[in-house]
Amino acid sequence: MEGFDCYTQYTIDVCGCDSADLEEDRREVLIGKARVSLFYLGYLMTNQLLLEDLLPNSSTDARGYVGDFIMDRKTGELKPEFDELLAENGNFNVLYIDDIVLLPGYRGYGYGKFIMKDILCRFDSTVGLVLAIVYPLQLDSASWLPSMQYHRMDQDLEYSSFKLYRYFLDLGFEQVERTNYFYINPGKVNEKLKAIDLEQLFDKEYYDNLIK
Repeated sequence: MEGFDCYTQYTIDVCGCDSADLEEDRREVLIGKARVSLFYLGYLMTNQLLLEDLLPNSSTDARGYVGDFIMDRKTGELKPEFDELLAENGNFNVLYIDDIVLLPGYRGYGYGKFIMKDILCRFDSTVGLVLAIVYPLQLDSASWLPSMQYHRMDQDLEYSSFKLYRYFLDLGFEQVERTNYFYINPGKVNEKLKAIDLEQLFDKEYYDNLIK
């Protein structure tokens, strides 16, 4: 966790165990990481500070991305639709899902949706809006470690983007027009997220059925 005046960045270790057999001795292993940022826009507004100071147009990190998402850069104010949504929820904190990355050996088992729901559940009562800018990680391959083996992913970026968009929509995110901007309104019932059972066990039967 790294704290700043008006936002906090979190790096999350995603852990699992090294055996799908519940009867075997198991040890905890790192299977991936996630990064999120929590922006305290309510604090900013209460203290009459400028959104541009927290979400600068020139920034190429989470601050700039979130600013491009929810701000009207010409006026320096929140876009009306997001201002209204946050006001209606009575909470101006914004959670930005930066990325969720699994190590190569743990991809393709459906873990991502459980990780996403777990993160959203942890922050649910503290935010009025959840944002994500969705793009294939292959586009950012220069920043990857060799162990991430990005070259093993689908190199058709258009098709990869389409699959990612469908994935986020299936998690209950809403898409902003025809862009790669997606958001969740925590004040709205999300039946798709509710259907994900965080108590599910990834036991031997699960993997056997997956192979079939």
